Amino acid sequence: MTFNISPKIILPLFFAIGIGMLGFTFFLFSDAYSFVRNGVIQNARIDRYDSYTNDEGSVLYTPVFTYTVDDEEIYTKSSLSSSNQPFDIGEKVEIIYNADVPYDAEINTVMRIYGGVFAGGILGLSFFLAGGIPILIWYRGKQREQLKNTGIHVKATVTDIAMRMNIKINGRHPYRITATAMHPYTHTETTFDSKNLRDNPEEKVKKGDSIDVYVDQTKAKRYWMDTSFLQKP
Repeated sequence: MTFNISPKIILPLFFAIGIGMLGFTFFLFSDAYSFVRNGVIQNARIDRYDSYTNDEGSVLYTPVFTYTVDDEEIYTKSSLSSSNQPFDIGEKVEIIYNADVPYDAEINTVMRIYGGVFAGGILGLSFFLAGGIPILIWYRGKQREQLKNTGIHVKATVTDIAMRMNIKINGRHPYRITATAMHPYTHTETTFDSKNLRDNPEEKVKKGDSIDVYVDQTKAKRYWMDTSFLQKP
């Protein structure tokens, strides 16, 4: 049986999952930061490695370290496992432990303290962008459609077509069309700019040509320059 899930459902779902995961990542960061800021730093010794086989059949190793607090010898297992053994048995390592709960300790490396933050942040950001970017594109498309249907139509005169050397998109400098016209509300000569254009539009539009601009009826500074003709063959 095949299930077809509409993008109208899956994209907001991805966006919501991303926001939730980023929020949880912030919680993990706050917890880790508080642990580092308030923890006690001292040396410990690698006692052994516990090993287990994951679902993919790979053997992972978890270091167990020992240290002494108030003459009590404590053994604690690291929260991070790896496919290799990064420390030698008997090697001294720096740890951080909770002063109130000495058994709550970790080897003091960035990945062992903040590894969950990095993983959650990358995954959350991936979901956030996977849902958010298409939603943003859809929203802007709806805005353009609304402006075209309800905005004040102005015929502007192209005054410049230039490559924007100060920015790059996907490794390329975009182009921008600049045109001027009498603003329908302020009745002053106004400059209008197109969105960033991937390709040089000069094959289809030249300086002095007319181009359509739609100005919002409620917000004088909001407008859209219609460059859809550039995509036509």
